[in-house]
Amino acid sequence: MALVECKEPVFDRQVDEILGLLEEGIERSEIAEKLGYKNPMSLDNYMRRRNFSWDSRQKMFVLRPSATRQSCIAISCRCMVHRRRRLSSPNSRRTVRTRRKSRDKQVLPAIRSSLVI
Repeated sequence: MALVECKEPVFDRQVDEILGLLEEGIERSEIAEKLGYKNPMSLDNYMRRRNFSWDSRQKMFVLRPSATRQSCIAISCRCMVHRRRRLSSPNSRRTVRTRRKSRDKQVLPAIRSSLVI
């Protein structure tokens, strides 16, 4: 089962610089050029990896609404339920493997008894 991690925003020197330049009124494209990014989308990706998202109304990077612990637990529970449903379906690998093992347990003693001299 994959665990879902709720991440907090990461503040480092470059994030602080980007946020400061935006507060001064400098455009995203100018900030990207100043910091050495090829285009503003690279800057967006950098900020997204640090759990910020672009708010077009404020023209600013804002903290992503962080998922609460309860929502993380709910997501992981949904994953577990989906996995159980998938594994309990008649054609899942585990079900087929279990059927083969049980069939072999029934067939092998009969073969062994016929081979005993």
